Amino acid sequence: MKKYITGIDISKLKLDLCFVQNERVLREAETANTTAAVRQALKAFLKEAGAETSDVPVRAEYTGQYIRPLCCACKDLGIDLWLENPTQIKYGSGTCNVARTTAWMRAKLPLTAFVFRTGHACTVCRRKT
Repeated sequence: MKKYITGIDISKLKLDLCFVQNERVLREAETANTTAAVRQALKAFLKEAGAETSDVPVRAEYTGQYIRPLCCACKDLGIDLWLENPTQIKYGSGTCNVARTTAWMRAKLPLTAFVFRTGHACTVCRRKT
């Protein structure tokens, strides 16, 4: 059984998705912020990877009303959704005060699960989280 993590950066109009396995980015995608588009993007990855819904938890930063399509798509597909506190991601995930960009967010959000659970050092300043 292969375990994947999906990190999603949410904005008003689009979602940036990053599919990670063993700290390695497998695929990045961009989709419209609608339930149908998100559902289709997640289903496409599941099919491509040959994965079950239980193998692909989704992590996203809580963004208020903009998370609704993602929540609905995950519920429809039976995928676990972890909503993270934006402050904890920015200051507590071992990333210090590095300026965030969409690409950075897509790459780092899935790995925060790994950092939080293992206590690995920050890759920028080497402090333990």
